[in-house]
Parts: sequence; structure tokens; C-alpha cells
Amino acid sequence: MMNHERRKYVRITLMLDVWLGNEGVYTRNDEQISMLGVGGAFIETNTYFPLKSTLVMRFRLYESEDFITCQAIVRNYEGGKGMGVEFTDLTKEERVRIRQFIETHLLSEALRQTADKEESRETVQMTDAQLAQNLRAVVTTA
Repeated sequence: MMNHERRKYVRITLMLDVWLGNEGVYTRNDEQISMLGVGGAFIETNTYFPLKSTLVMRFRLYESEDFITCQAIVRNYEGGKGMGVEFTDLTKEERVRIRQFIETHLLSEALRQTADKEESRETVQMTDAQLAQNLRAVVTTA
């Protein structure tokens, strides 16, 4: 398994359909991209591809009409899970699209977590307020 501290790019966890191809023919099986970075991806697959083998990939980012098609080299294989691949021929525009997608995903996730924390605090504060009100009611009736 790759040492995460050596990574050049941030990766995000998600699920994207991916088509793997050879000589212009793409097949879609059960493979999915479960981690994505500007430099590569982790593809969940039961199919074994030898280390250093070259694949052609095709995938779409959420809410995008356009496919990203690129070559990738298999850098690691985790039996029963999948493989890590490094993109080798992304255009500058594709790299920018992936980077912007990752930044948007990270920002959305951070905002969602902040909203969840705020909601939790409001729930706790409401609960404390309700508890205080109930205690006043008990003291008043006693």
C-alpha cells in the first residue's frame, strides 16, 4: 500500500462510474472510482491488472456532460478491493476540471459538517432549555 504522505495531490472519497478500455473499446462492469485526485484514482474492481500495466479510462465528474478520457498506469493492487492508478496524459483543462471538482467537493463537505455541528448545538441548547423549563415546572408544583 502506498505511503499517503508521499502523495502530491489531495484525494477525495466518492463513487464514480468508470469505463476501462483498450483500443477504443470501453467496457463497463462493476468498476467504480472510490478515491480521486488530480494525479490518479483508486478503482474498486475484482479484475486483476498487473502492476505497471497501462489502462485507458473514461469517467464523468458529477453533474458534467463531458467524459474525461485518459491513460493510467496501475501503481498498486489491493487484492479483493481494487487498484491505484496514476493518470499519465490528462490535458491541462482536465487537470483543472478535476482540481476544481475536488475543491468544490471538499468545500461542500466542510459546509455540511459545519451545518451538522450547528444543528447538533441547537438540539443540545433546545434540550437544555426544555430541561430548565421542566425543572421550573417541577419546582413550581412541588
